[in-house]
Amino acid sequence: MEKKKIEIPPFTCGGCTNKWTGVNRAHCSVCHITFGGPTKFDSHRRRNKCMSLTLIEKPIEEGGLGLSDNGKGVWTSVYTGGDDEAGSDFSDE
Repeated sequence: MEKKKIEIPPFTCGGCTNKWTGVNRAHCSVCHITFGGPTKFDSHRRRNKCMSLTLIEKPIEEGGLGLSDNGKGVWTSVYTGGDDEAGSDFSDE
């Protein structure tokens, strides 16, 4: 019997046009940036405000998060090779 791949539609936000896949992704409904996981999402909030994109991209050594866009609109860590959280995407491969 052939294994059938399940197509799961992307997640969306009602306040912007972003779309993403992955059960561990974390999208901010305030600044509309999608992060590779909840840890990075939590880190971008300081004093109940979103960090600027400049600080999100700034290296950790300089006080930023050291994140970059993975080319799919998801901000991930350049230090961990992009996978911020285990099992971040739907995949059976």
